[in-house]
Amino acid sequence: MHRLGFGGIRGRYLLVAGFFITFVLAAGWAAQNVVTQNTRQSSVNVSEREQITRLVNNLGDTIWLTETALQTFLLTPEKSQRAAALGAIERLIADSTHLSNSDWVQNTPARREQLKQLSENTQELRRQSERLIDIRMDAEKMFPAMRIMVDRMLPQNNQFLTLATLAIQESSDRRGAPSQEEIRWLFAEARYAWTTMVGNFRIFVANRFGVIPENPEDGMKDQHQRVEFYHEAVNRHLKALAQFEARNALELQQIESLTNMRKLSKEWYQAYQATAAIYSSERWRADAPLLRDSILPLITQLWEELRVLRGEIESASINDMSSVSDVADRLSGALWLIALITIALTASGYLFFEYTIRRPIADVAAALKAETRGEKTLPVRRSSTWETRDLIDAFDQMRAQVRTRQERLQTILDNTAEGIVTFDANGIIDGYNSAAKRLFGWAEHEVAGQNISILVQHDVHAALDSYLVRFLHLELDSLIGQEGEVSGQRRDGGSFPMAIKIGGMHLEGKRFYTALVADISERRAIVEHLRTQAEHDGLTGLYNRNFFLQEIERVVERARRSQRVSTLLYIDLDNFKYVNDTLGHLAGDRLLIEVGRLLRKRARRGDLIARLGGDEFTMLLYDTLADEAQTIAESFRKALADSRFRQSGVHLDMGCSIGVATITANSRSPQEVLSHADFACHLAKRAGRNRVHVFEEKDEANVAAMSLDMGWSRRIKDAIEHDQFTLVAQPIVDTRHKHAATYEVLLRLRDERGDFIMPNGFLPSAERFGLATEIDRWVIAHAIRTLATLSPENPELRFSINLSGQTLSEPDVCNLIIAELRRAKLDPSVLTFEVTETVAIANMLQAETFLAKLKAIGCSTALDDFGSGMSSFAYLRELPVDYVKIDGRFVRNLATNTVDQAMVRAMNDIAHALGKRTVAEFVEDAECYRLLGEYGVDFAQGMYLGKPEPITDATGEKSLLNPDRRVVYLNPP
Repeated sequence: MHRLGFGGIRGRYLLVAGFFITFVLAAGWAAQNVVTQNTRQSSVNVSEREQITRLVNNLGDTIWLTETALQTFLLTPEKSQRAAALGAIERLIADSTHLSNSDWVQNTPARREQLKQLSENTQELRRQSERLIDIRMDAEKMFPAMRIMVDRMLPQNNQFLTLATLAIQESSDRRGAPSQEEIRWLFAEARYAWTTMVGNFRIFVANRFGVIPENPEDGMKDQHQRVEFYHEAVNRHLKALAQFEARNALELQQIESLTNMRKLSKEWYQAYQATAAIYSSERWRADAPLLRDSILPLITQLWEELRVLRGEIESASINDMSSVSDVADRLSGALWLIALITIALTASGYLFFEYTIRRPIADVAAALKAETRGEKTLPVRRSSTWETRDLIDAFDQMRAQVRTRQERLQTILDNTAEGIVTFDANGIIDGYNSAAKRLFGWAEHEVAGQNISILVQHDVHAALDSYLVRFLHLELDSLIGQEGEVSGQRRDGGSFPMAIKIGGMHLEGKRFYTALVADISERRAIVEHLRTQAEHDGLTGLYNRNFFLQEIERVVERARRSQRVSTLLYIDLDNFKYVNDTLGHLAGDRLLIEVGRLLRKRARRGDLIARLGGDEFTMLLYDTLADEAQTIAESFRKALADSRFRQSGVHLDMGCSIGVATITANSRSPQEVLSHADFACHLAKRAGRNRVHVFEEKDEANVAAMSLDMGWSRRIKDAIEHDQFTLVAQPIVDTRHKHAATYEVLLRLRDERGDFIMPNGFLPSAERFGLATEIDRWVIAHAIRTLATLSPENPELRFSINLSGQTLSEPDVCNLIIAELRRAKLDPSVLTFEVTETVAIANMLQAETFLAKLKAIGCSTALDDFGSGMSSFAYLRELPVDYVKIDGRFVRNLATNTVDQAMVRAMNDIAHALGKRTVAEFVEDAECYRLLGEYGVDFAQGMYLGKPEPITDATGEKSLLNPDRRVVYLNPP
């Protein structure tokens, strides 16, 4: 557009000056011609640059809108945001095409190539953005491992659990069949290990997604190790079941379940390895690499290309200015010629300048100041000259760009997750963003100019003014540069825990603060949940041992200060080990949960219940005397005794022993109180179990003896665990054939120096602490294994093994005998089990049932120490025994005591009449042995016939059990 004539400053100036320059020389006219031509070209260039500048600015705004739309879509991947993002990209392509078709670009090959590259980048941005949107809208594409988890791992998990449950059910249906209890236990353990493994895999995935507040990589590594551990446990149980399958001990459903479970375990583990590899790599989600490697570099490149274009526009402006400078140099000489004319025009020029330049510029300046202060936009009067109009247009463009940038910043602030509050040093709020509006419930115009106290909850007992002074001058400075916690206050008066991080700044000489605030209620809840887990037992939900020990220490200290008496109950279940051994650990866990629920239901609201570990519970009864505590403890004992626990069709009676200890000002330490309660519980067990015992001063005298017994208890447990017992054997001689094929297995404990400790040194303590059955289990297992190593050389060899009274109440011992005999491939008839007469009579029903089970297995049974009771003959007929061992008190003096002779004859005759064979113990001399043969006693045993000696082991050393030692001479050395 030509801007020459009366509409411009120069044209009007020439019009006025035309009346005075008619006399100007031809040189002046030529100079004017040159100026006119250059001005025309400059005008064309200016117009073209304005057009290109407008296109470039539009392109920049479109790039920004595209980037903002993509960010908004990533934050909220909805269909509307998807359409907005794709629309912005299409506008970007259209703007780049429009710029490419301009003359300014087409006239320069380098610019054409540059715009060609820009167009290719926008096209590539559209393709990559469509990929990103497609991935972001599809969860399976976004998370590559999800397909493996849904299509493979989930069905495999369900199939495995179903197969295990069917196999366990079949074991329950076939409970009487051989080995089914052990098979059912293996299937249950496999299912438990599988469930724990899958749970750890889920925690592995949760760590990857940041659900658990810890380092994701460390958490994933820990859970990976747990998955590996439980996978090995699953395979170990399945391998054990495969051994039963090889022996044809499994039923049809169990065989099918085992085959498929092994296959599913392998396939699930392969799928897990593939999933773990994906989640452990940086490609565990598909959108982040695409955004990082493709889209963001493309946007950065577009901004760089835009910057280059703007630089070229500025370079063109500089070139035009240089051209104008050259023209000015050529006209400098002509200016001297028109100096006189200039003086004449000064007056008229002043008026022209005042109305056409200065005043419009002053209006623009006033509008600029109003814009910077954020005041209402002032009107700018239009000028009649195009130069001033260009200035006003440039101002309007600048104002539009400033507002665009403000809107961009406002958009960022509105989409920020954290609330942002700005206030001055007096606590007056200047403004805040949309997140703060959602957090507090106030609109921005409602809080602007208000004191920040409306957003921060203060102490209701403190004056508002004093609280604000303390917050602004003390608490505020401590929060600058770091995150703190205060109580936020919403519009409705509700409060919430709020994280706050404050930064300071100076604007126009004033101090301002910017606060980043966020609601941390959820984070607080997570922390509280973790604290609860740390203080409670994971199985029963009761308090755990650590929390209990801290609390009892506090209660003891309180008793010293305030003389307040409390009571501690120590509760130990009586038959828990039987449940674990016969029904499995899952049943034991269920029982513990039921006991915890029962205790919690019957306890007072203020009392503290904890599980110390295993089957031991404690209860703190605050402000309770011993008499009242004994009543409460008795109610707990009765409640447990009356409850019935049902598992796999079996009803169990669950009793408990409770020890009671008081906490007074004289209590020396928490350990002493706990020791007294524990000792009282042991006294309750020793008194017969299922009872309550209150610790008294007289019990102190028994603590030392009990401590000695407890030392023996630990020593016996170590001996069982580390095989420190030794088996010895004493021959039982056939009185007719004069040889020994049966040996009674006896036990010795080896001390630290290698010396033997006799049974009477450790068995009483073992019986008091309920360890006699564990010793019997050790003896049974090792005796059968030893007999298996000796049988090839001595096929007639038999063992006779003693059983304690406690073992009679453990029916699972029969299962142990069956399992060991099968493992050793021995006939059950090679074993005889002895029970003393006093034990059998004291537990007549249990003894009869247990001995009948032994005979059903195929083993022989014997009644030891026969004749020691007052009614021995009356009970002999009721007990299912094969052998009767005559008490040694009647045999030791048989050669010299006629009464003993009559007693032995009578017992032998009655036993034979009942179809039982007899054994005489304590044979000490040849005459006694001769008389026993004369009376018809079947077998004899004593020091005269052979001392107890160690049994040979697998080394093959000769011992009295070898075949060449079977013959017994009547005059041994």
